[in-house]
Amino acid sequence: MSDTTSQSGLNKHPSARPLSGPKAGFRDPWLRSLFAVLKARTQTGQLSVFLPDGTCHQFEGKTISATTPKAVIRFHTLSALKHILKHGDIGLGETYMDGLWSSPDISQLIAFALVNIGTPPHSGAGRVFTRLLNGLHFFRHRNSRTGSRRNIAYHYDLGNDFYTLWLDDSMTYSSALFPSLDTPLLEAQQNKYRKIAEIAGIDGPSKVLEIGCGWGGFADYALQAHNVHIDGITLSREQRDYALARPSLAERPEQANILLKDYRDVTGSYDAIVSIEMFEAVGAENWDTWFQTVRHCLKPGGKAAVQVITIDERRYERYRKVPDFIQKYIFPGGHLPTKSAFIEKAGQYGLTARTAAEFGQDYAETLRQWNQRFQNSWETIRSLGFDDRFKRMWEFYLQYCEAGFRHRSIDVVIFELS
Repeated sequence: MSDTTSQSGLNKHPSARPLSGPKAGFRDPWLRSLFAVLKARTQTGQLSVFLPDGTCHQFEGKTISATTPKAVIRFHTLSALKHILKHGDIGLGETYMDGLWSSPDISQLIAFALVNIGTPPHSGAGRVFTRLLNGLHFFRHRNSRTGSRRNIAYHYDLGNDFYTLWLDDSMTYSSALFPSLDTPLLEAQQNKYRKIAEIAGIDGPSKVLEIGCGWGGFADYALQAHNVHIDGITLSREQRDYALARPSLAERPEQANILLKDYRDVTGSYDAIVSIEMFEAVGAENWDTWFQTVRHCLKPGGKAAVQVITIDERRYERYRKVPDFIQKYIFPGGHLPTKSAFIEKAGQYGLTARTAAEFGQDYAETLRQWNQRFQNSWETIRSLGFDDRFKRMWEFYLQYCEAGFRHRSIDVVIFELS
């Protein structure tokens, strides 16, 4: 590993340019701490750190290749360092939202952190204080009936005008499944829907329950491709309004019911159940109730297809105790399971779960395209009343998740339940 700390380092990176601001010296204790962490932990890839005085400091691991991260961060002020070192990924996201640093590719920066740095442990009184804050966070965002409605509205009721500007025409807000790299996003989303229908055993007229129907993308597909009767539930009024206005659903109201309903209130018996990236919003404290609902509503011999974002087993113990950036700013009340935890919990309720598909790299590509579409639509999004801080929050979120999938700290799985 090397650490280049001279002005000549500016010539080593094509995006290097002097930044305005006070001269930055190593007298800053947080800068010394940051560099100590980077020197000790950089094993893979390369990181270029530009300071406010324009100097570049490069950290290189022993392993560098075309696939290892090559990251750049430009600090516009050293005041960001303390917050990042004390608060990890949340501090990194918050200081980005505040415009205190920038990067030409945030996903590369997150990838570098994932493969090299990890999360430094808190110590002493800071650890106790952090536990108290985390406990308060989880309490405030617990998924009670009222809490679930509030948590869902926080993210999904930003407005249909907002989401239509950067999602594909099917209004699908979950991972696509790409048959090939050049497959258009809309086609890849339809391919995902076909896969889910296949796993759930939907082939022709049947009665289907969709837990968390979003804007009606799967309901639209299932109605047209398989002529099903489908009951879709959501807690988002904006999503329900959009789904009900879809021509295919509006023309056949006797076959498509889109209901503003909590999964805990669902009754009835169904040939198949589908749930696409809704389980993450349930919360670990409610997993038992969710699986009970599936077990009670699924006819004997029926199947459920459940698409879920999962977290690496090695990261779960810390994750379940300490909120991350996504839980604090994007999906309050969200909680990812591990694959083994999902399968084990299903078994406790008489359900056999198997992994039918895993496609985390497809999610990385989906997120890359979403971010690109978001950036291309930003001026129109701004006109809806969103400010630059909101923009930075969303571009950090999208690239943060892209790096997670690309480097396998998270994955996306379709489970078959029977």
